[in-house]
Amino acid sequence: MGKAGNAGGGQPAAKAKAEPKEAAKAAAKPKEASKEPPKEKDSPEVAAKLKLVEEASQQLQDDEKAEKGRIEMLEQNRKITTSGAQLKGNRDKTIPRVTKFQNKLKLFKGESEYSAVEKDIDGVDASKYVSELADCLMEAAGVSMKLKEMPSGVKVCTMLRATYDDFSVHLSQALKKAFDTTPTTDVNRRRFLLRFCVELVLVECMRASNSPLLDLMKELTDGSLAEEILVVNFTILGSLAQKHAISCFGCLPSKQKVYEEALGRSWCERSCVLEEALRTQLMQLVVNAYQSNAAGLLQTAHARLLEQEKVNAKLRVDKGAVDAENVTKHEQLKEAFTKLQANLTTLSEYLNQPMPTSQEEPSASRIVGRKEEVFEKEEELPEIWEDAEMQRYYEEILDPKDVIPAVLLQTGKKEADKTDEKEEVEQPEVKTKEEIQKEREEAKAALASDFDLYLTRASKAESAKQVDDIVIEFFHEWNTKGNRRALAHQLLSVQRTKLHLLIPHSRLIATVAPYMKDVPNYVMAGLAQELQHMMDVKDPVLIESKIRTVRYLCELCKFKVCPPGVVLDMFKEFCDDFSQHHAELCAHILGCCGRYLLYTPETATRTDNLLERMARLKNAKSLNLRLEIMLEDAYYQVKPPENKKKHQREREPLELFVQHVIYDMLYKEDSEEKVLKFVRKLPWSEPKAPGWLKKALLDLNMHANYESLYLIASLLSGLAKYHDSFVIDVVDSLFEHIQTTIERNDFREMPLRVRQVKLVGELYNYRLVDSSIVFDIMYMLIGFSGPTCHRAGQLTTAHRILERCQAVRKGALGAISEEAEDQSEAKRWQLPQILADPQHALEAPWDYFRIKLVCVLLETCAHYFDRGSVKQRLDRFLLFFCRYVHSKGELPLRFMNMVYDTLERLRPKLVFPKTKADADEKVVKLLQEERSTLDLDEEDNADAEGKGEDDEGSSEDEEEEDESSDAEGEESEEESEEED
Repeated sequence: MGKAGNAGGGQPAAKAKAEPKEAAKAAAKPKEASKEPPKEKDSPEVAAKLKLVEEASQQLQDDEKAEKGRIEMLEQNRKITTSGAQLKGNRDKTIPRVTKFQNKLKLFKGESEYSAVEKDIDGVDASKYVSELADCLMEAAGVSMKLKEMPSGVKVCTMLRATYDDFSVHLSQALKKAFDTTPTTDVNRRRFLLRFCVELVLVECMRASNSPLLDLMKELTDGSLAEEILVVNFTILGSLAQKHAISCFGCLPSKQKVYEEALGRSWCERSCVLEEALRTQLMQLVVNAYQSNAAGLLQTAHARLLEQEKVNAKLRVDKGAVDAENVTKHEQLKEAFTKLQANLTTLSEYLNQPMPTSQEEPSASRIVGRKEEVFEKEEELPEIWEDAEMQRYYEEILDPKDVIPAVLLQTGKKEADKTDEKEEVEQPEVKTKEEIQKEREEAKAALASDFDLYLTRASKAESAKQVDDIVIEFFHEWNTKGNRRALAHQLLSVQRTKLHLLIPHSRLIATVAPYMKDVPNYVMAGLAQELQHMMDVKDPVLIESKIRTVRYLCELCKFKVCPPGVVLDMFKEFCDDFSQHHAELCAHILGCCGRYLLYTPETATRTDNLLERMARLKNAKSLNLRLEIMLEDAYYQVKPPENKKKHQREREPLELFVQHVIYDMLYKEDSEEKVLKFVRKLPWSEPKAPGWLKKALLDLNMHANYESLYLIASLLSGLAKYHDSFVIDVVDSLFEHIQTTIERNDFREMPLRVRQVKLVGELYNYRLVDSSIVFDIMYMLIGFSGPTCHRAGQLTTAHRILERCQAVRKGALGAISEEAEDQSEAKRWQLPQILADPQHALEAPWDYFRIKLVCVLLETCAHYFDRGSVKQRLDRFLLFFCRYVHSKGELPLRFMNMVYDTLERLRPKLVFPKTKADADEKVVKLLQEERSTLDLDEEDNADAEGKGEDDEGSSEDEEEEDESSDAEGEESEEESEEED
């Protein structure tokens, strides 16, 4: 159920999508019939057999359909070979027309644009640009034109070959060039180019001898390439073998034999095949590459997976949990091994070759459920720490004795200095005392310079590894009494603006504390002195220094260097004198180590009492708003409300399944047929299931992909024939959401509004809404609606709005004299500054977001408004839209470019008015012409009775366009196939 449309105009054909569903339904009949007898407990063998029958029926149907299309193309190409290319008719040779045709080929998507390309091929003479046409078509191959649209690309190549003699030669060269320039890691494009080359050769659009097929196969089967490239190449070869095992390799797959036995009938005959010699050559290339490299690749991938599992097992034993980096690495290796195994299995089945096996080492310990266990571990963490990473940083501290010799931990360089002095004494004194003293001073200065550089690096260390390296270097190089004091002074002298350094400094102090008591003692003494001075001298200017001191003590408390009683005593003193500064310092204490103190059993009771006291003081004292917010935020971070502690409600399994089907299968896997099958099997008799499905479809914030919104419209289109009331309910809810969000005009909802408007356009593309609805929404966005957008796009609406604006203006002016009536009549057609309904919710003059919404809606579906009455209605709307753009004043450049690009795509010949006066003149002229033939009283009667004549004419045109698009859809159906 892919996205399809008639590029010539009107709405896209949807009938073609219905036929594969009916065929799938017919193919599933044996399965349904097998369930008719009395219900018994089906064994797994019976269920597997039924599944195999259904799979074989679907595969047979797809192969028959594809082979039928190839046969038609083959006959057509043989006629072209016999009669030769014919360039006849009156064709346009101008460069702009040829350039436009080339741009269409560059962006060719498939069947939805085939009619427009076919029309250009018949109307353009590009005989001087044949090579450029082939290059343009190759730019679309694998980019905008996907695998399921490949038959449309073959049709285009056949038409171009029928028009230009040497197109096949240029096409072969362009295909080889595109394949060579594509990166080896771009598996999707290289796979498409190979499959496209095979399709062209099978239908004889290119001769096999002149095609690059053999060269491409030699490149893909080259065993001297890197391992990553070989894995990608095997993926491409597996896709080719799965589709053309008989046509290209002359090999009857073993899986096809299984399918024939399950169905009890022979498979469809392949008429489009390569020559026997070429098939043999290709078969030898693929088999040799498979036998030479498959086993090695599988063994290497499996060995890497086992090695990572050993690492994870060791981490689990040593540290109790596996860190996120190793879990992610294991998942990546496991996914790569699974994909490689699946690709090799495909080649084995379709080439009738033995599957290589990966032998597991007996000592290998498999890890099952690693990811889930890690998550459970995080849930069981004590509430002291916010996450596992923070817990590791504060608790997993380096023990220097594990990496540093014991002699360096106790003496360091002291013994080395004594040894040097002893050697100096033993040496004969040949220099004077002045020279020796001078040399010692120079050496001391050089040593001091190196130690200063070390202190600079120590003051900038932040990560755990950097801190550990600093500690190890100090014990090896600088462990003297003077250097320890200098290091302690450096750690104490943290600038008040660099609070982020307090945590790594505290970790460094905690690491060296067991072996260098003077460093933590010096820092604690300095902080205690600063704290005492801070309590004695209540200077309101030194708030930043106070915050630094308080947070430093809190960080040392979490590293178990500072006793918790010091922090709690400080907290109590601040509560005793609850001034403005002390209130802010209380907030910093709670934010830094409040959780640690509250959830540590020894300090929990006292901390809880102090928290409650602080909360009462906050309510009693007259604090400014900033401090109240800081205290509330700190309090609730430490003691969140009970409702926040509760876990999310447990969702029912059916609700989780609905979310998985929409969020994962529809958006990510792009499997529309499977999703429709699952949705139809939901319990529609229960009220909950449709509600969950509706909520998931309209949840366009977190899970929706902007480029894949057409999948929702496609799903609703397929579901409409079975549950039309549900589809109507979804569409109505979508319109209601758009109306309410426009009225709220909340900037936080802007991305949601863009997706909602995009979805409206896709609904029109899939024939779920009428063009009048689209015009109503567009007119509503520029102000032509009242409380709702109903009938905002009707002809009479603009005239009604103009009359209301004039009435409001006259009412503001008061009574008008008879002498002024003539002058007022002359200004009857003078437009107001903002032409909008008085009841419409207008946006601010500097708000240009609705212009973007109009452009998004036009780009989504307005390319179908190119014939009949809808073309005239679009031309009329564009006049009002241009006038609305000018009424906003001078727009930013990005919005003006958006408007210009939209108008150029829809109406290339439309001249955008340069000034607001020019736009007013065109709108007034249009309104005067409509007023001369429009009777508003009769229109009111017609509106009361039913739809107006304009709607009837629009519906008739759309019905004719639907019939024509359905006829074209019956001739060519889209090919749907699932990718690896």
